[in-house]
Amino acid sequence: MERLKPHPAAPLRRFAAWLLVANIVVDGALLGAVWQNLVLARASNQRLAEQAAQNLAHSLSLDIDSDLQIVDRVLLAVTRATTEGSNDPLGRARLEAARLEPLLGGNASLHVSFTTARDAPVSDGDDVRPCTLAHRAVATGDGLTVSAPVQCGVSGDWSISMARRLTDGQGRPLGTVIAVLPTLQFRAAFKALDLGAQGAVSLRSDDMRLIARYTPGEPPSPKGVGSNAVSETLRRQLALAPGQGSYRSTTALDGIERINAYRRVSAYPLTVIVGVGAEEVLLTSSAEFRRDLAVAALVMWAMAGLSIHLYRRHRAERQARDATLRVAREQELLLRNELVGMARLQHCQTTWTNEALALMFGYESQELWDTPIRLLYLDDSSYREVCDAGYAAFRAGKLFRTQLQMRRKDGRPVWVDLSGTSVGEDESLWMLADIDALKQSEEEALQLSRLDMLTGLPNRRGLEAWIAEFMPRRSPSDVMAVAYMDLDGFKPINDALGHDAGDEVLRIVGARLSSALREGDLAVRLGGDEFSLTLTSVSGEQEATAVLHRLREVISRPMRLSGGQSIHVDVSVGLAMGRIGDAISQLMHAADEALYAAKRAGKGRVVIGVAEPDKLQ
Repeated sequence: MERLKPHPAAPLRRFAAWLLVANIVVDGALLGAVWQNLVLARASNQRLAEQAAQNLAHSLSLDIDSDLQIVDRVLLAVTRATTEGSNDPLGRARLEAARLEPLLGGNASLHVSFTTARDAPVSDGDDVRPCTLAHRAVATGDGLTVSAPVQCGVSGDWSISMARRLTDGQGRPLGTVIAVLPTLQFRAAFKALDLGAQGAVSLRSDDMRLIARYTPGEPPSPKGVGSNAVSETLRRQLALAPGQGSYRSTTALDGIERINAYRRVSAYPLTVIVGVGAEEVLLTSSAEFRRDLAVAALVMWAMAGLSIHLYRRHRAERQARDATLRVAREQELLLRNELVGMARLQHCQTTWTNEALALMFGYESQELWDTPIRLLYLDDSSYREVCDAGYAAFRAGKLFRTQLQMRRKDGRPVWVDLSGTSVGEDESLWMLADIDALKQSEEEALQLSRLDMLTGLPNRRGLEAWIAEFMPRRSPSDVMAVAYMDLDGFKPINDALGHDAGDEVLRIVGARLSSALREGDLAVRLGGDEFSLTLTSVSGEQEATAVLHRLREVISRPMRLSGGQSIHVDVSVGLAMGRIGDAISQLMHAADEALYAAKRAGKGRVVIGVAEPDKLQ
């Protein structure tokens, strides 16, 4: 460090005032940095928790939708039995119900009732079972009716029902077929979720009546079932986004604050709510905050002690030169910390650096002394940008602060929180904090949010990011093909072999797509068994069709699952051709319409759709 010049003594009050201001500035900067780190850590942890809850709610809603579709198909099969020309349609319906009832699974039951002259469903002899009468009048229209939760008067158990009206071949009402589903049956699906110790999952009707709820560690209980008591936060969020969303609130049933995500079951008036304990999520960031606060307190106490020492030395009216040299030695000890790097610059060249700075950038002690500061920047552009902005702030009497990537001695980039202040006409003092780990965690969280966790393919967010990065690098006139794919035969496999087998099929399909695509093409899982392809390496419709037929052949090859089963799926494909400059939404819509056309045409084929081009904005 360069030799300090003697400084004339200042009045005691002015000197004390400057010391107070310096302590306030340093303390404020330290506390601001600690608070900012806490806010960033909490925001990052909460985003990850929200994403995890959203993924769990989405997965569970798909499972429940799949289970209820099986029940609805059973009801439809029974209703068709009364319209097939039998002399005893209700008898035929009962036989069909008895045959199909085992497909409902668990303790679910199926009942058939006939209609009186007043069109009121009544029980039919031996068909009366516990809790059936409570669900008799649910079929109020020609479509599917899903009831609110009902408590059985005999056993006290809760259940919901799905019902359809029975009519004869002329459309006259005959009665009702009802599937009674115990609410405890849903807990089996809930238990499979990894919720943590304070997590919870619930299923509610459209009017927010509780149907089933599961919390790890709590025994099965009907507590709260049938009640529509929910937080005002959830009601406000549902009013803004009825289909899906997330919120943070305290659960009234157990008083635990959770970060929640909800998802409506697509085809039914039900909503899944998944919550993870906020205390568990934010525990890590709280520990980091206490540690940072302790370090900041130590530095603040050190600054306060130094200020008191300087004030007393000044009050004793010691010689100015001796006092200044003594202060310089004490400040040097303070600057030799291992947390924050510091450098003193004169005309963009270092005159002094502390040990923390050398360690941060991989240099030996004092190796950076008397060297151009440009050595630590990645390129001339970032160097000039910081110099221009920093010295402009100094001339205006302000501090300068930014975050950027700088370069270590081995060439590796490192994220740094950089702040500086002027300490003289041509001199400045800079503080550098290593925030590389924080930036990497933010980047990892962003990348994870763009991937489908099951297949490893990009998801919808990944597709949007790829389009935003890829489109500007290509000519608007280049040919592009967009295809939508849907697996044929996947649902029976999922129903017969279970969701684990279905997930394995999706992973195999994702791997086959990834290995079969060429450079410049992208495969995305949209959800369920739907995928999309974006082909930019084709010259036209003929080549795109050939690529899709080749992909169909690859996907339809037999698969050997881990359980030993050998299965086969085919794929229906909708294709839309366009150019890079066309609106991607138009091409995706056309491909989706073409996929539905392929399904209607018998599946297992490629259908080409037509899009109306519209230039990207």
